[in-house]
Order: sequence, then C-alpha cells, then structure tokens
Amino acid sequence: MTFLCVSDNDGDRLFVVDVAGMTVRWEVAVGSGPYPVDAIGRDEVLVSTRGLKSIQPVMVRSGKKRRPVPLTHTPRSTTRHPGRPLALVSGGDRSLTTILDTQKLQPLCVVGSGSADSRRDFGGSLACGHPAWGPNDTVLHLDRIARRVELYDLEGTLVHSANLPSSAHHVASVQGGYLLLCEGNPESRINPSVVKLRISDSRITVEAHRFLPIPPMHVAETGAHHLTYDSGRRVAYIGTNDGRVFTVATDDLRVLNVVGAGPGCGHVTVCDPNTNLAVATNHTGVSMTVLDLEIGKVAGSIVVSGPAHSWKKTQGHTSRWFANTGRLVTTAAQDGKVLEIDPETRTVTRSLTLAGAYLIQGCFV
Repeated sequence: MTFLCVSDNDGDRLFVVDVAGMTVRWEVAVGSGPYPVDAIGRDEVLVSTRGLKSIQPVMVRSGKKRRPVPLTHTPRSTTRHPGRPLALVSGGDRSLTTILDTQKLQPLCVVGSGSADSRRDFGGSLACGHPAWGPNDTVLHLDRIARRVELYDLEGTLVHSANLPSSAHHVASVQGGYLLLCEGNPESRINPSVVKLRISDSRITVEAHRFLPIPPMHVAETGAHHLTYDSGRRVAYIGTNDGRVFTVATDDLRVLNVVGAGPGCGHVTVCDPNTNLAVATNHTGVSMTVLDLEIGKVAGSIVVSGPAHSWKKTQGHTSRWFANTGRLVTTAAQDGKVLEIDPETRTVTRSLTLAGAYLIQGCFV
C-alpha cells in the first residue's frame, strides 16, 4: 500500500492519503508552517515545520506523532542517507544543516556558517538549499547566503568548498559526479545554471558549468529550482520560471533541447520509459505539460487547477508515476486537490478534494 504524505501549509496539518483508494487515512496537526515532508523509513516521515525550531516525526500507518526533534534552526527539508540511519535537516532561517540519528531521533552534529542574512536569489529568503550525501558519508551543505557548496565530514569538520555563480537550490547524484542547480537571480540578471562536480580525496572539483540560454527579454522573470536526472538517456531536465524545459547532457552540460511548458515550470517527472512521456509541473499555471521525450516536443497539456491567485502555487512540488496503473499522482496545491492523471490521454482520472487545504509538498511512502 502506498501513501501520499502531504503538508497543508495553511492549516498546519499533515494529510496521509491512501493512493489506491484515493481517501484520507489520517489528518495530523503538526505545528507551524509545514512544507516539505520527507521519508526517513518505511513507516516514518519528518515534517519540516518552517515556523518552528524543531522538526516533527509522524508514523505513517498509525498517524501517531513522536516528540518533535529540537533544532538550532528552522527546518527547510530532510535528506535521508541511502544506507545508514542518518538524515540531513537543512536550515531555513540560518545556514546550518543538522546531521540526525533517525533511530534515536537525536541531532549528532550541526554544520555550516550559521549566517542568518538573506541572499534572496530566485529561491527566496531561505538560508540553505536542499542538502545531499556525498561519497564516504560526507555532507554537501548548500549555503545560499554565501553562494557556496561546502563539504563536511560526519564530525562536522569543513574539508572543502567551492563558490557558485548563484545560490544552489538542489543537488543530484549522476553518473560520474553531482549536478548542482544554481537558481539564478532575476534582479541581478544572473541566469540559472548547472554545475557539475566531482568529489574525490575530500576535494570538490568543478568539472563543468553552463548558464541556461534564457532569452534576454525573459531574464528578469526567470529562475530555476530543481532538476530531474534521466539515467537511461544520461540527461537532466530543468524547468524554468518563464515556462521552459531544458534538456542538458550530464557529461558536458550541453543544452540539447528546449521546449515551452507553462508559467512557473519547476519540476519534470519522467513516466514509464516505454511511453517516452514526462510531465512538467507549472507552479503558477492551470495546466501540467506533457512532454514527448523521444522527439523532444510538447505532446499536450492537462488542466489541473483554477488560475493562480495571491502568492500561492497552483501545482505542488510532489508528483509520482505509478507503472502498475499507468497514472501519475500529483496535487493542485491551492485548490486542495490530490489528482490522478493519465499522461497518454491527458485527462484527470480521479481526484480527492481536501477543503481549505494548501497541499504544497510531500512524499510517497
């Protein structure tokens, strides 16, 4: 059984949704400002309550809360270690990342400068990007304020760092190294860019860097925050705020293709490789964009929400493709809807409305 654990940022709640039944299993009060929800085990998630200096563990199948884990910073998001009971909790208000023991739910160490100033690149006022685990249990801390990536060991010692052209929002492990998505700064007319890193002998080597070719008339309105690695094609897909999806080769960061998507394009979810389809999330649009990866063109769109209003995102950050059903599950964030869509027919096949909720980000467990 698969559950979607998704935050309600307006109602300070976590919803646990049974995906197969499209029903709410649990509604859990979690504290101020929940945003990312990240799995730390088969039956446990951590809810990043960005209004508190703590993070809230919740057991998925029972809906029970455990005691909040105290932090020296507000949480931005959590990254689970792939093989050990450890997780990284990045800072929202300060440039700090906590290394957490996920069995004892105790902080082991805190890394970072502790700076609380704001860089305010495209990612806004948050102090850190989403952290990552490097080789040999090292920690990649993304300092948005200093526009730097820092490498720490588990004892909290800074072993190396590298400066970046703009704040790094997201890092992905790819064949041959790591890709950093640098979000850009529209006010300073700095384009989003991709940096390829190699980490060996406790050193960071920048192997390649590529600014995305944004048309000059769109530089003042664009930025980027996440990339999707397609290991089969050895490319990365990057959505930009001005409504484009870039396909970038992961060996040398050549831009292979650019297609139009929708306003606020932020994520690309690759569907079943046999269909050659992917779906782009457009955070301020009414439609999701279906991409044909084989020919590198837009295949169509799916209306999923009403028009954007105020500062809210129309489409949330979290989508997943289910091969057994041939469907993608996502959220229409400001409308409070969990949606199941068919990318081939470009239709919404099922939906669940959670009245008054702002379903911004979550994970599947």
